[in-house]
Amino acid sequence: MFRRLSATEPMGRDVTVEAIAARLGRAAVCPSRQERERTVPLWSPVRYREGTTRASRNVEEVHWLVLDYDDGTPAAVARERWSGWVHIGHTSYSHMQGRPPTKRCPDGRPPAPALRVVLPLREPVPADVWSEVMRGILGGLGRDADSKCIDPARMFYVPVIASEGAPFEHWVHTPAGGLDGPWLCLADEAAAARQAIIDRDREREERREEARRRSRERDQVATRTDRDREVRRRLLEDPAARLALGEAMGGNVVERTGGRMVIGVLCPHCSRPDVFWFGDVGGGGLRRARCNHRNSCGWEGHLWQLAADHGITL
Repeated sequence: MFRRLSATEPMGRDVTVEAIAARLGRAAVCPSRQERERTVPLWSPVRYREGTTRASRNVEEVHWLVLDYDDGTPAAVARERWSGWVHIGHTSYSHMQGRPPTKRCPDGRPPAPALRVVLPLREPVPADVWSEVMRGILGGLGRDADSKCIDPARMFYVPVIASEGAPFEHWVHTPAGGLDGPWLCLADEAAAARQAIIDRDREREERREEARRRSRERDQVATRTDRDREVRRRLLEDPAARLALGEAMGGNVVERTGGRMVIGVLCPHCSRPDVFWFGDVGGGGLRRARCNHRNSCGWEGHLWQLAADHGITL
């Protein structure tokens, strides 16, 4: 549990499925999102290492699968999709509220279902493979669920409604007539995720070795200091060099409204393929790469540091 959205210190509790089912069936009233952020507690179905704070790197294992459906998926559809296992469902804060117009969505969003499905796991999944497991789930039975909820440190508000009388739906699905099973088992998915990570690490090391081999074959400037200075100069001044660095590190160059950028580079901190930087756009952003997961990772660094760490001389 976490006291509020800004809290970083987890309050560990051992709970039963019955207790979770009962707690997720009670919705408090909270008139605004700002008040919700300040006052409403959140929960996270994981085990943290003792004495640590909220961060994916501090999570040991994940004990429940939690899926948010904010795209208008009806409760009946989600319930049927997970009907083979014990699960708990409830509507979430934005259920049938709609959204006002925004710059990204000028027409706003009409009222639509918004809900959460929670499944106890037969055995916990190690945190270091959880994001990989979630990608597989979101590509299968978990399609239409929020694709951002893949990091193990994700936390969720307890049920809240915007006003007295606001619609709230809660259900507990028990295929065999009780909460003791069948529970979802992700052991095979966890093993496959572990192998995928091993394969990806091997491929990354092979790419690094190939980059080092190519750099050795090129004409080298006189000293490492001169070489590093030249790499730094090119990354600061030459958009093509910034894009070439991304490709050498296994990333992709994509077109955006403001110009080209590099995405999909493995993060040196959390090992997720979510580091990005800009190629064509002017300004200080050109000089740094960032991990897309600011809350759970927060890594950022200079492009020339990435080049040096990977032995890339461009």
